Amino acid sequence: MGIETGFKYIDERIKGFENGDLICIASSPNRDLTTFVYNIVKNVTKNYIPTLLFSADTKAYTERKLIEVASCLSNNIVETTKDLMLLDGNITICDQDVDTIDEIELISKAKSKQGVQLIIIDYLQRLEIQGQIDGKFQYEEISKRLKKLAEEINKPIIVLSTLPKEIEERTDHRPTRADLKDYEITKYANTIMFIYRDDYYNADGEKKNIEEVIIAKCKNGNIGTEELLTLYDTKYCDIERRF
Repeated sequence: MGIETGFKYIDERIKGFENGDLICIASSPNRDLTTFVYNIVKNVTKNYIPTLLFSADTKAYTERKLIEVASCLSNNIVETTKDLMLLDGNITICDQDVDTIDEIELISKAKSKQGVQLIIIDYLQRLEIQGQIDGKFQYEEISKRLKKLAEEINKPIIVLSTLPKEIEERTDHRPTRADLKDYEITKYANTIMFIYRDDYYNADGEKKNIEEVIIAKCKNGNIGTEELLTLYDTKYCDIERRF
């Protein structure tokens, strides 16, 4: 078993995050992606696994999420500097202006030598290749380099991704691998997971406060869907399987 998410049934399916693997977790914009990932961060850091997070919006995450993460740690102390935020030694949040794959590679290699075991990048669509104009043609090269980086440092890398707005316009809003086709990540990611919440679209539906985690690709485990219960809009917990 690799690094565990802390959610029993998800871990049973994916067998954890293995060294050298690239994992993509995606959702529609503003659809609980950050909350899900920070729940993973909380569970991982609770097990004393040093984690590096590249964040485009640290201030917002600090206000909305880091108190939840800190609550599981011994001292509950958040210490901020110009470039880095250190949370009780278990998580390093890189809040400097890191938006190229070149910088991601440089910092990740240095931090992995210092003991970091898991790297999270928020998010794919903001990354660029140094010296090149932003555009979809870059996504394949970026995805390829992220996978190569994971293998080189022999650590799992999680990259977050938004989904195209077109998914909001169709009848079935549940995401599929085809929704990531323009970003090329499906070629290189070992595991692909989608976050979906039905009650955003069906207010009168049966799945109130339920987050669906759709495992659409998994090299080491089994595809399928697991459900989590949302608590206070910041915390998830397992739902016992009904079979």
